[in-house]
Amino acid sequence: MNHKTIQIILIIAIVILGGYTITKNFLNTSQNTEREVAISQEAVSQNAKRVENETSLEENYQIKTIIPYSRESQAAALENGKKVVLFFHAGWCPYCIEAEKDINENPQKIPEEVTILKIDYDTQSELKKKYHITTQDTFIQINQNEEIVAQWVSGGRGVVGLLQYIQ
Repeated sequence: MNHKTIQIILIIAIVILGGYTITKNFLNTSQNTEREVAISQEAVSQNAKRVENETSLEENYQIKTIIPYSRESQAAALENGKKVVLFFHAGWCPYCIEAEKDINENPQKIPEEVTILKIDYDTQSELKKKYHITTQDTFIQINQNEEIVAQWVSGGRGVVGLLQYIQ
C-alpha cells in the first residue's frame, strides 16, 4: 500500500468513527432529555398532588377549628352530637386574636368532637345577654339544651384553655 491509500483509509476510518461518536452522543443526549422530561413531569405531578393534599388538609382543619357562628351552624353541631364551644371574639382584642391564631395553628390538638363557633362580641348583644358575657375572649361550652357546661376567659391561651376547661 502506498502512502496515499493509507491516508484515504485513515480519513474514512476517522469519518466513520467520528460519525459513530456523534450519533451515539446525540442518541444519549436525546435519551437523557426524554428521561429528564419524564422526571420533570413526575415532579410536577407530585408537587400538584402535594399542593392538593395540603389544600385538602387546610380545608379539613378550617372545618375542624373555628367556624363563624350562625343559628344553623350551632344547631347542626348540636344535632351531630358535637361539643359546642362559643367563642366571643372581638377583632380589636389582642387576646382574642392570639387565641384564634393558636387554635388555627394547632388544629390537630383539638378533639374531633369539638366545634368552635366564633361569635362577634361587638354585634351579638342578644347572645351576650343570654349567656351573661361581659368580656371578649370568653369561651363557653353549651349542651344540647343550649345551657352553659363550662365557661372561661382564655387570656390568649386558645388550645391550652380549651383543653383545660372542655368537658
